[in-house]
Amino acid sequence: MRSEHDVFISYAHIDNEPLPLSEEGWISFFDQCLRVFLRQYFGRDISVWRDPRLESNSIFADEILDNLRKARVLVAVLSPRYIKSEWCLRELQQFKDLIQQDQLDRIGNISRIFKVEKLPIDAYPSELDFLSE
Repeated sequence: MRSEHDVFISYAHIDNEPLPLSEEGWISFFDQCLRVFLRQYFGRDISVWRDPRLESNSIFADEILDNLRKARVLVAVLSPRYIKSEWCLRELQQFKDLIQQDQLDRIGNISRIFKVEKLPIDAYPSELDFLSE
């Protein structure tokens, strides 16, 4: 698995809608904070990829899956909408399959999939079951 991105942020677009009197959404703010934190932690720039709504002439699925294959880790931003989104769960499953196929699903004893709970959810998607093993 070839890595060009340190982090791939998987999220539901509705979770990035700006609140009143705000110019950016929660995901955009989280992305900025994560980049700063990781740059400070590692002492270098970190490559973070997320889909900020691709141009209308982009082939949506191909662009996302191509960047997913190039990521070292996936950060899944969980919310009620995320766990109802077929596409979000597909990203999560695809990344899980890729890293398990290469037997690179962990770095030491740390999973390459991180979950961030933006909002409370009733139950984790089955694609995250392996995190509790």
